Amino acid sequence: MLQGQDQEDQDQGQDREDQGQEQGQDQQDQGQGQGQDQGQDQGQDQEKDQNVPSSWIMKWKGSTQDAEILQETEILSKQEKLNVIVVRPKQGIHLEGWLTRVRQSAHVEYVEPNHEVTILKAPNDTNYANQSYLKQIQAETAWDQVTGNTNITIGIVDTGIDLKHADLKDNLVAGTNLIKPNQAPQDDNGHGTSVAGVIGAVGNNRLGTSGILWNAKMMPIKALDDTGSGDEDKLGQGITYAVDHGAKIVVLSVGLYRYSQYMQQIVKYAEDKDVLLVAATGNDAKILGSKVAVKYPAAYPEVIAVGGTADMKTAEPRSNTGPEIDVVAPWRVYTTALGGGYTSEEGTSMAAPQVAGVAAMIWAKYPDMKPYQIRNLIRQSAQDLGPTGWDPSTGYGLLRADRALTIKPKDDIYEDNGSREIAKPYPVDTSLTATLQGEEEDWFYVTAPYDGTLALQTQLIQGATPLQLTYYYGSKAEGTKVASLTNGKTNIPVKKGKNYIQLKLNNPRAEGTVTYKLSSRFTVYQDPYESNNKQYQAYTLPTRSQQIVGTFSQDGDEDWYSFRVSVKGTLHVTLNSDTARIDPAMDISGPGMGSITVDSFGEDTQQNESVTLPELEPGKYYIRVYNAISPKASAVAGEYKLSLQFVTQYTDPNEPNDKSYQAVTTVPDTDYLGVFSSSTDVDWFEYRIDRQSYLELSVKGIPSNRVVKMGVYDRKEKLIYSLSNTLGNTSLQSARIMEPGTYLVKLTVNQSFEQQYYQFRFHAEPMVSGFRDISGHWAQPAISALTARKWIGGYDGYKFDPDRGITRAEAVSILSKAFQFKEGKAVHFTDVTSKHWAYADIAKGTTAGIIHGYQDGSFAPNRFVTRAEMAVMIGNAMKQKPQATSSSPFTDVSSKHWAAPMLSQMKRIGYMKGYSDGSFKPDRAASRAEFTTMLYDILVKK
Repeated sequence: MLQGQDQEDQDQGQDREDQGQEQGQDQQDQGQGQGQDQGQDQGQDQEKDQNVPSSWIMKWKGSTQDAEILQETEILSKQEKLNVIVVRPKQGIHLEGWLTRVRQSAHVEYVEPNHEVTILKAPNDTNYANQSYLKQIQAETAWDQVTGNTNITIGIVDTGIDLKHADLKDNLVAGTNLIKPNQAPQDDNGHGTSVAGVIGAVGNNRLGTSGILWNAKMMPIKALDDTGSGDEDKLGQGITYAVDHGAKIVVLSVGLYRYSQYMQQIVKYAEDKDVLLVAATGNDAKILGSKVAVKYPAAYPEVIAVGGTADMKTAEPRSNTGPEIDVVAPWRVYTTALGGGYTSEEGTSMAAPQVAGVAAMIWAKYPDMKPYQIRNLIRQSAQDLGPTGWDPSTGYGLLRADRALTIKPKDDIYEDNGSREIAKPYPVDTSLTATLQGEEEDWFYVTAPYDGTLALQTQLIQGATPLQLTYYYGSKAEGTKVASLTNGKTNIPVKKGKNYIQLKLNNPRAEGTVTYKLSSRFTVYQDPYESNNKQYQAYTLPTRSQQIVGTFSQDGDEDWYSFRVSVKGTLHVTLNSDTARIDPAMDISGPGMGSITVDSFGEDTQQNESVTLPELEPGKYYIRVYNAISPKASAVAGEYKLSLQFVTQYTDPNEPNDKSYQAVTTVPDTDYLGVFSSSTDVDWFEYRIDRQSYLELSVKGIPSNRVVKMGVYDRKEKLIYSLSNTLGNTSLQSARIMEPGTYLVKLTVNQSFEQQYYQFRFHAEPMVSGFRDISGHWAQPAISALTARKWIGGYDGYKFDPDRGITRAEAVSILSKAFQFKEGKAVHFTDVTSKHWAYADIAKGTTAGIIHGYQDGSFAPNRFVTRAEMAVMIGNAMKQKPQATSSSPFTDVSSKHWAAPMLSQMKRIGYMKGYSDGSFKPDRAASRAEFTTMLYDILVKK
């Protein structure tokens, strides 16, 4: 069942706006606003005489004025302090020619149209003062541009609309009733009427409220009944009806947490027909907490997802958040009500129609725009809230009607994103549109909620040159290229956290600009218990208390587990999930009990499913875990946790080990199980390491109401260190550098437990040159040699991270130490202060001419160095002179490549090698291992 978004806590205490703005507005045009496009290039030809300014503002550069210009110019007024004059061409002087000469004059700093300035438009509707949300989105300023749009139809798929409402009926067109097909789409709930009032209550008619559009064409489509509920197929029919009957915008203030291939097909159909869909994200954030998700259909990539804001600074706490959110709009509104009246309403249901209204305003000004361009402009013009840039709570920011109509639309709202360190966010399960030309690169980062797969649908909207995609995990320098992309789907594996995507043209010499669209769908990783979709495939769990983390990574996925009971005991089973898109349920069956279903709560709750089965008889039991959100639920980006507590008296398999001389000898990465039969029980373990190592010791499976203490001793039983968990913590772990030798571990507890096992384990990583991650690495000799010379260092946790890309700051710091650069002059980069850790080395390297900043005044210290840049930097440090060449030094480096001269020289003297296939991969990020090895070969090995 579908439900309209909750109408929570209706706030009748709306702030009252200044009522003095209601006067003197009768003469306003109720159609298109006449305001001039502020984002329009001032030098373009004027299309209509009435839009040509009657005068111009001109500023002289200095005290000298252009006599020839003055001869054909009429001066209307002067502002001498500013060296500004207000002018127009004299009678008989052609405007375009005069403007050209003025702009070309060496004595003129600028000339601009002298635009007419008027008070902000405000309608004279009697309740307008109650509509504070219109001020929040700056609708009054937007009305100077556009006040209505009757050239397009807006479909409202909801509970219907009050067809007789005096403030709505003039802005309605014929619709349909899908609940009672033989009747008109009359609202019998009130929700749809309120939505319609936000979009298009007749404005400036001295009655009630004003919609964002004073004049509109709204199509009522009744797909929900008098309770605000309806079936998914009715929602689909409603969207299809709107599309097939000429709607350009469809508003959907309904939602559910279940992904549906049927609805995905419907929204794709609308997108293909150039129809813009706008939907509410949902109002359950406070109820769901960390499980909150954006509801469908707002969560589909083709739909603009609208959340709510209460204070114009942050998301409303009840507004659903997630990666799919585009923008937010005011949560509280004052709007039309069923029965001809007016009411306060709230929720994302009321935020979504605000976006629909502004989209219609944009289409009034730019009638040739496509839906993706409308979406881009709404994102571009939003007022950023919260963290800089897009975020999962407020998306691209607060809806701004004024900016949407005054700023110049960009073809690519993500520029500048031409390198990895300035990559722009690309949230999962969304779409974006951008452009590429020549040698440009577009970089995006995808924050994956889990390990999994990202399915990317590519569409070339303009241009035919294929795209080349390369994806990277985190900070890894090495990426993986994907075959040429045109119009199709490709799957790329992603890791939990940041993943980077680089896009560029396959043929950078191709002419023209390529406009492309990416749509993504994330699929969670397949859990380690697969394939266990059938009872005969059930994964056998060990007979002890434990927690299983699983996923539903494919459509219709269900997971079967078996659990063998050898002695009578009590089993307590708990099942929960981390997302509202999973409604966890389970069936349990076994000897003498038949089968029971545990599914007490729906998806819109934080409650866990649980059951206690006392006195289980010995035998084999089965647990079937599934997503009850639908009979055959689709794959979900989320995890479930299945916790089993089997209470019986366990025996310790390692006893006797109460004395140090009875210590159990352990091997790395193996779990050793145990219990404490009393508070005085002691368990001893022993481990040995043959070389200095980074050692991790852990104890897991501790009951939450117990405290375990771990002491580490040398062979003579001298305490080295000890630690313990705190109450509520079910594990403890230590990590430190240990020298070669044999060690003892003593475990004690504050109170006995025999109803579950603890697990003791140790893990060792050999230390080499102070690092725990280079042993056996191909670059180990080079890293050790440069570390010994103190030319290079690592990161916290004793890591060198050899496969990570090397940054510009790191590279110049290493070169400064290796080549002993002289003291440098002070440098002034916008992104490097004197407190930056590498400031001194950057100053030295810049003074020595080894490295330089960028034209915008930045240094980009965190930008990864490419292999070509690495070669040039090291060549410069060696004082090698680049050699012009007519031949290509490597198969993928032409003689015209900017780095070809230095690469040729370094190759000639034997300091630069490529790959076995003759390539060099000049544009790939150089890793820390590669940079270190190149210096090692040049300065140490040779």
